[in-house]
Amino acid sequence: MLKNEKIFYSGELLDRMTAAFTAHNMEQAQAEAVAIISELLDCNRVMAQLDRKRQLTPELWARGLEIIERRLHNEPWQYIFQRAYFRDLTLKVTPAVLIPRPETEILVDWCIDILPEGGKVLDLGTGSGAIALSVATERPDARVTACDVSRDALAVAAENAQNTAPGRVRWVESDLFSDLQGEKFDLIAANLPYVTENEHLELSPEVRLFEPKLALTSGEDGLELIRKTVVQAAGHLSPHGAIILEMSSSQTGTVAELFCETLQYCAIEIIKDYTQRDRFVAARLR
Repeated sequence: MLKNEKIFYSGELLDRMTAAFTAHNMEQAQAEAVAIISELLDCNRVMAQLDRKRQLTPELWARGLEIIERRLHNEPWQYIFQRAYFRDLTLKVTPAVLIPRPETEILVDWCIDILPEGGKVLDLGTGSGAIALSVATERPDARVTACDVSRDALAVAAENAQNTAPGRVRWVESDLFSDLQGEKFDLIAANLPYVTENEHLELSPEVRLFEPKLALTSGEDGLELIRKTVVQAAGHLSPHGAIILEMSSSQTGTVAELFCETLQYCAIEIIKDYTQRDRFVAARLR
């Protein structure tokens, strides 16, 4: 080390990052800063807080300052690092796909519990592949198909498959069921777009400016794709097959009624998320 050369420490970067995020009125500024430092230094979040005397190279320090600026311009850290976590998976994420949310893990729990031995499951609108790859890794007996209308999203999902479950998922470019003619599944799971156009205008900048609108919005009331799915899914379910859809809490009652109105489903139920909000509607084919 040259005389008088500045030494950079991880604790100093953490403090600077926390202060910048706090001044920006960022929710959970401290937790966000810790998460970023752990990603930057490839360590767990406990060590990110405790190992304050870890020396950083000038390049790593500069990278940290760059990340601060990018976060202050609302870019999600998951896109900055192209990495997100879902259940036991580490997934690549880009602006071509939504960042997986913890609530969707409940949907996966339901799928794993309900899927019969050796059953066929369809992840409709797979995005990053989070649902399909979770089922494939946690239920090795399952036969998993995943589809998406976005070719860019499928490319991300297929790359994630190579790192988590190579050869375990069949990927199909399809607008809902358009390229799945004649196929039937024991289980269909979907976290489809459900945000209204007006709601999209009010979303946080992290979501509105960076996450793909194609994967967020679905008509004026947010239910355009879900309506189509409720009607079309019946023709793609095996006898007594099941379906589960994710949506906002304000939409679950309407979607439950949609299932009832088709007269093709039974055992319709509304399932809550971790915060005890209605989040999912599930049903079985009559």
